[in-house]
Amino acid sequence: MKPVRVVLYYTATIVLFGMADGSGAPCSGTPCQIPNLFDPDLADLKSANNQALNDFIKGALDRIKGGNKDMDKDCYPLPITVTLYTAANPDFDFQNLLQQARMDTLVSYFKEQGLDPQKNVEQVNGLAAAARLDGTANGTYNDVDLDPPVIKMTSTPPENNKVKPGEKIKIHATASERHADGHRSSPSGVKSLQLIADGTVMDSKDFGMKPPPCEVRPFEPIYTVPKNPPEIVHLLIYAEDATGHGTSKEADFPTRGDWYGRLDWSVHQMVPTGPQEWFGHADLMLDDDGQGGLTGTLSGTEKQKLAIEGCHGVTNWTLKARLTGTITTSAKKITINVMDRQSTRPETASCGTASTGGDIFSWRQFNEMFQTLAPSADGNSYQSHHDIKVHNGIGDCTLIVRKLQNKK
Repeated sequence: MKPVRVVLYYTATIVLFGMADGSGAPCSGTPCQIPNLFDPDLADLKSANNQALNDFIKGALDRIKGGNKDMDKDCYPLPITVTLYTAANPDFDFQNLLQQARMDTLVSYFKEQGLDPQKNVEQVNGLAAAARLDGTANGTYNDVDLDPPVIKMTSTPPENNKVKPGEKIKIHATASERHADGHRSSPSGVKSLQLIADGTVMDSKDFGMKPPPCEVRPFEPIYTVPKNPPEIVHLLIYAEDATGHGTSKEADFPTRGDWYGRLDWSVHQMVPTGPQEWFGHADLMLDDDGQGGLTGTLSGTEKQKLAIEGCHGVTNWTLKARLTGTITTSAKKITINVMDRQSTRPETASCGTASTGGDIFSWRQFNEMFQTLAPSADGNSYQSHHDIKVHNGIGDCTLIVRKLQNKK
């Protein structure tokens, strides 16, 4: 029996994908929704609702004509991915049995229609977010690159270590679009790589507009900490593929203090005239007096992006504050108070006709973030994550505080 991958995330966006229209033509969108395949708690395929499934299978058979014998199996995904959704059940054993039984039924139907699931179909079990999605499936044709490269990154010294002026940080990174490395869709190849230090491109590599799709690209730039460094050196590796999908991975290197951290947030709001977004990042730096007392600073930037009627543009401002707090190492408990908050936020957006709203200091969840930090097992880091609701906007905010390693 072919192994089945299980995904433990929930999806609420399935209804946004293309749906077969029942006319006998293959799904025009990918992923496409294949609705109403199974009744609740049953694993018998509903014959009355197989038109969308048959349309998808026809499209799959068209795409695999000629076979894929010469493909690098570690580079390319199987041509087809089918994700079958089952409602969560408090009886976990029954849920697993139902998922497997439904997938077995679907696989048998594929075979009857001439589609070899062993050679051509990646099988994924997912949990439905709502009862109406139970027994539905998503079908994806894996012949288009839909995903960015996969970055793997280490450094010497390791991230979270304290560094000093003149010290060299050696980055060891690779970017890949091979399926074995975690790339999900058909690869287009890594086109370019960049080392970005605190917003400035320091080194780069370009591999052309049509790079070999299966080649793993190594990247080992060296960064020298400047004479007057920031409190935290942010080094980011950015990779982009030939279709324009980009991704990044960041490593932080403090230059002073005993504890340091980062606060990241974003909120999206849709109004009748268009979308509004707020997002930002702030660094935290804390000194420990050796008796459990903490003092330090918070500094960062926030942006508002508007695409509403009569006002398109980005407005930037800075944030800073003084920090006090306490840490009890034995109890693994830390509290941080944000004092003397200062923001350069203008009242009016850059377009001149809309308000900038409020900054993160005015959000109710901002104070909660600093009072609900949960420790890691070793007590060397603390984290807090909150969902954000501001007016009609939704988003999230994450605060991470870490103990400096290898203090010099």
